[in-house]
Amino acid sequence: MELAWQRPRSRATGKAPPSTSPRTASRSRRFFFVRHGESEANLLREFSNRGDKHGLTSRGREQVLELAERLSSANISRIYASPVRRARESAKLLGVKLAVEWCTEEALREYDVGTFEGTSSTANWEAYEEVVAAWLLGRDWDQRTGGGESLREIEARFVPFVDRLRVEVPPGASVLLLGHGGLLRGSTADAARRAKRDARRR
Repeated sequence: MELAWQRPRSRATGKAPPSTSPRTASRSRRFFFVRHGESEANLLREFSNRGDKHGLTSRGREQVLELAERLSSANISRIYASPVRRARESAKLLGVKLAVEWCTEEALREYDVGTFEGTSSTANWEAYEEVVAAWLLGRDWDQRTGGGESLREIEARFVPFVDRLRVEVPPGASVLLLGHGGLLRGSTADAARRAKRDARRR
């Protein structure tokens, strides 16, 4: 599997290392991890991780259309999206522009923030950032925001879904996984580690 990142440049030469052979590249599965466009909840600074309350803003729709232009040559074969409204709206726009089918996937839903849902207080956002720091810096994966999901629970639904796609998606195909900032920030690192580990075993 090939994740959607650029190869790093060498500090010594300033050049990117040699790319994989055409044969290897043609057999790679490319997964594009994408966040939805700007939503009304972003402007309100409101925790809105369930239901259909907040859709995309006009700027959010423009962001999605710009992304579609950037992905026009990526040969995306399918889009999997979070069932949350802002992600569905983003997937629908991408699907039309790229002429690709899309479907919702529960594993891509933004993580539950418990009692913080529907709130927008500074105190709650500070508590949220503390939990994220505990996950990513302190490796304390059992911390919860507002009594919601822990990182272990998020990965328990997200990682198996990605692993399943790594088996189901045919060699040479590209798929787009459209989710949320919190979900992707916390979970893609583990998915990438697993992909690299498996690649080394081949």
